[in-house]
Amino acid sequence: MNEAVIARLLEMERSFVTYGAFAPLTWPETQSSWILWLVIMAAIVIAFQRSGGFAFSMLGLATAVAGYGIDGRFFIPVTVLIAGLLMLVPTTRTGAELSRRDATHEALLVALGFGLYEMGRKLTEGEEPIAVSNSLRILDLERRLRLNFEPDLQQLVMRSDAAVRIFTRLYSSLYLPVVIFGLVWFLGTDRATFRVLRNSLALSATLGLLTFWLFPVAPPRLVPEAGVVDFHVLLGREHSFVNDYAAVPSFHVGWTMLVGYLFFRSYSGHRLRWLSWAPGGIMLTTVMVTGNHYWLDGVIGTLYALPPAALLLDWPRIRDWWHQWMYLRPASRNLGMVESTIRHPWALLDVAALGALLVFVSVQSTLHPGFTDYLGYMVAQMVGTLLAVIWLTQRFSEEGGLSWLTHLIIVSVTYADTLGTAAGFYDRFQVYDKITHFGGGAILAAVAYEIALALRVRGAISWQLHRRMLVAIGVSLGLGAVWEFYEVFGDAIFDTGRHAGSLDTIYDLISDLCGAMFAVVLLAWIEPNRVDVSPFDHASENRRKTIGSTGEPA
Repeated sequence: MNEAVIARLLEMERSFVTYGAFAPLTWPETQSSWILWLVIMAAIVIAFQRSGGFAFSMLGLATAVAGYGIDGRFFIPVTVLIAGLLMLVPTTRTGAELSRRDATHEALLVALGFGLYEMGRKLTEGEEPIAVSNSLRILDLERRLRLNFEPDLQQLVMRSDAAVRIFTRLYSSLYLPVVIFGLVWFLGTDRATFRVLRNSLALSATLGLLTFWLFPVAPPRLVPEAGVVDFHVLLGREHSFVNDYAAVPSFHVGWTMLVGYLFFRSYSGHRLRWLSWAPGGIMLTTVMVTGNHYWLDGVIGTLYALPPAALLLDWPRIRDWWHQWMYLRPASRNLGMVESTIRHPWALLDVAALGALLVFVSVQSTLHPGFTDYLGYMVAQMVGTLLAVIWLTQRFSEEGGLSWLTHLIIVSVTYADTLGTAAGFYDRFQVYDKITHFGGGAILAAVAYEIALALRVRGAISWQLHRRMLVAIGVSLGLGAVWEFYEVFGDAIFDTGRHAGSLDTIYDLISDLCGAMFAVVLLAWIEPNRVDVSPFDHASENRRKTIGSTGEPA
């Protein structure tokens, strides 16, 4: 590991400790604080036990402890307690008792997502000159629209010292408690909406990290031309930031609005449901008057957060509409590539996502000639992947095409490899090469498994599950070995610089194997619940009734 990489990792470690992302938990220091802390924790355990069972009480306790440990204040524990007490109200809708497995599963997912987001925010921190320049662009746009009212709004608030202190406190203390309240509440009362909230947070966070990296923006408090001051500095306080140049999008606003939107949709018949938008409106005002965001940052944050939630909430109706529309189209056993792709929603989303990535890379390379030194490799990889997805979808259209999981693996790995190459992650982090080898092995194994399953459904082969898994892993590992062979001899003949020694080759193959095993195990796990024939073809109805959960005639 070279010195530059070591220095970068040490800088990340210091930053995480400084900003509290992965800092050790803090504990109460005075006797009265300890008593209050213990009372709140005991009340949380009792309230959550009565509303959702033992596992739910332990999850609530863990959330409160972690929240206090990271923040060092009582805002998050009190929020968790309020949610638990409200769930005891007789008119509150409550779901089934939360099992230990579900509680562990959700806790790990949320904790992992939070950790990855915090790490991503630091990794995507931009350079100050670029961030200030982008901030000035937003300022110029607001002035052209004659909507640059942040300085006037701030001056209005600054007439009252109490208002300044209140808004400063709200910026530091409202955002996370609202998000945690939404997660805890919906986990205890409406699991379907909880999953929508969890997944919307993940999707918007991914879009946000991409924006932080590609379009770093300094907050107006760091841009003198914006004409605003930093309220924390004005009061002689400090507020640490993981990424100083992540003003766009504002998830303080976006995620607070997201929770309000889900409450608004979830309680559609309640006369007070309009109040669910109040925290988001308060937060939008707060980020502007404290000098941390332009109003446009909050709008973009909302646009990142709400559409994914709306799509997930209405997905069953969208899917039903899609199926009904497809049933009106003439069915054919010899569909063209375009027609077969249109008839399979996951294939269509896959093609759209890869096409958008291809357009993005092409535009960035045109506007910024130094964007990447591997444009040809990127374009060839994306075009090849697109053609392979379309061909496989058409070839196995009667068997339902590729599964949603395989499409997800293809898109996520292609994005990681392409964007990581453009960002120089291969040079900055040696482990990144192994991550992409893991992903590449997963793609190859997933496709091989899908082909074997489709051939089994057709009756062309009769391989049992374990054999299909082994063959898929073997194909992935074999193709990985071919690639390593190319790296060795390509470097010797064409001086490509890819080969890094025999030990690196062994680690690459191990990564390929791990990725292949991971993908195959997941595909085997979801296989019993798959529809093994196309849901869009009337001619397949009779076959659908005779196909068992593992692809055998029933």
